[in-house]
Amino acid sequence: RSTHCISSAASDVYKRQEIRLINHSPKQRIFKVTPHCYQGAKVLSEPSSTKLRSRAEGAVKVKIQAPRVPGVYIITADIESEGMHFREWIETIIEVE
Repeated sequence: RSTHCISSAASDVYKRQEIRLINHSPKQRIFKVTPHCYQGAKVLSEPSSTKLRSRAEGAVKVKIQAPRVPGVYIITADIESEGMHFREWIETIIEVE
C-alpha cells in the first residue's frame, strides 16, 4: 500500500501510479491489471497487461484523476493471470489537502 499527498490548489489533480508485479511462477505469464477508483476519483487508463518471464519483475502504469475536493481517495486494482483472479488485490491512497 502507498500513500500520496497532493495540494488541491492545482486546477486538476492527476497522479501516475506504477503497479509493480513479480512473477513467482516457474513459467512465463501474462498479468492483466484492472484499476478501480472510488469516491469520485477516476481511472484515465485502460486495463493494461504485461508479460513476465519466470521469476521476473515488471510494471504497469495507471493514470488517476482525483477530485480537487480535499479528502482521501482509495484506488484498488484487480490482478489476473491464467486462471488466477485476485479482486482488489492491491491498493493505494491519494490524499488531497
